[in-house]
Amino acid sequence: MADSSVMDFVRNASFGALTGAVIDAATEISEAPVLNDAAPFFNNPNMSTAEAVVYATAALGIVGSLVDMGTGMKAVGGYGKEVLATSLGLLVGTYVYENDLADKLGIRKAEEVDPAAATAPM
Repeated sequence: MADSSVMDFVRNASFGALTGAVIDAATEISEAPVLNDAAPFFNNPNMSTAEAVVYATAALGIVGSLVDMGTGMKAVGGYGKEVLATSLGLLVGTYVYENDLADKLGIRKAEEVDPAAATAPM
């Protein structure tokens, strides 16, 4: 039987991944104003504000976990290494949703490009 700490890590990472994908999908499906608009930071017009906030939250959790593991100090809001799995899952879940699931599930249709228009001189 697998060690309970490994099972906890997998469970927490799975929860984070599911949470990241659901947040991103719900924002995209609902077309929520502000959350679904292009993020005013990260200089990427294809990234929604909600997606940027999820990525930033995951990065903060990962950095906080690494600081706790290295120094023993819970530097980010009292959280430490216990949020590593959830933060990694959040990051991966959002990434997988954005790059694979949204198109495969038909939530976001890929824009079709007319090959003639793409190569026509201007």
